[in-house]
Amino acid sequence: MGPLLVVLNRPIPEHSELDDKIREAFSGLEIISKGLTFDIVAIAFFLLVIFFDPNSEISGAATENAPTRPSHSKSEKTTLYTYYVSLQKLLLFREVISTIVFACYMIMKKINKIVGDLLKWILRSKGIYTTDQFSNVSYSQFGEDLVLQKIFLDKSDGFYVDVGAFHPKYYSNTYLLYLKGWKGINIDAMPGSMEEFKRIRPRDINLESPVGLKKQTLTYYNFVEKAFNGFFTALPKNVPSKLIDTKKLTTVPLREILDQYVPENQDIDLLSVDVEWMDLDALQSINWNKYKPSVIVVEELHLTVGNPQKSDIHTFLKDKGYILYACIPPSLIFTHTSKIKVAVGH
Repeated sequence: MGPLLVVLNRPIPEHSELDDKIREAFSGLEIISKGLTFDIVAIAFFLLVIFFDPNSEISGAATENAPTRPSHSKSEKTTLYTYYVSLQKLLLFREVISTIVFACYMIMKKINKIVGDLLKWILRSKGIYTTDQFSNVSYSQFGEDLVLQKIFLDKSDGFYVDVGAFHPKYYSNTYLLYLKGWKGINIDAMPGSMEEFKRIRPRDINLESPVGLKKQTLTYYNFVEKAFNGFFTALPKNVPSKLIDTKKLTTVPLREILDQYVPENQDIDLLSVDVEWMDLDALQSINWNKYKPSVIVVEELHLTVGNPQKSDIHTFLKDKGYILYACIPPSLIFTHTSKIKVAVGH
């Protein structure tokens, strides 16, 4: 009974949990999925050995209560006990194999996570990874790029001009299009801003240049939160960020930049303007006889949400042949009446 008691008192592993994990990783290995059969056979052998062990209390009790008991030879008992010992070794072997398989499962699970994260990174870099099938990727501050994506549908060779581009990804109205194959011109006045653009968006023309109605020297305010940077006549009181310093910069009309950098015979599919209180000035500095972007997204900080048609920017662009397509405060999205079919990808 000694060896038997050791086996019976030993903690029984949680086979069901282990087998479930093993089946999940190696569903094709039937010998693993049916592993509990070993335990059933073990119990049967335990009872059989007890029954044939003359020193067993259970066996003795059975002998006293039974009127007769068949006698068994010593060789029969030895053979059964040999089978029992062999079964113990088989069970131990199974535990070793189960441990190895479980270790392999954990390794495969870790590898799967690494590979999965790598694939997500690759897909995200292409702009097509979403957290699930019901979500969308957006880089714009208020989701403007999702509206633009719907306007342009599957257009993969567009050209944009992003004025006040700020960052190649963060708050960008054009990065999602860049990932789809677009290219264009990024312009921002912030000193040093184009270093990141050159690294992340090498297909674009990246210009560090202030844009204004005309050439003039203005005071550029540089805050800790770079999204608030811009030209002001005095320090704004309502900016929720600490001022770092100010610089004198000379603005350039947008028409001069477009004349210099837009390729010959290249249509502008999208113009994005976000230059903190100087958006109308930037629009007014364009040569509208030469350049007519199909779609314009522009920030309007004086926007009346209930009636965006009252804004000066709306009035100006309406005179240039544009209609309001969408209002995503504080942004307005316009399409040109003569280029709507081009804009929607028909």
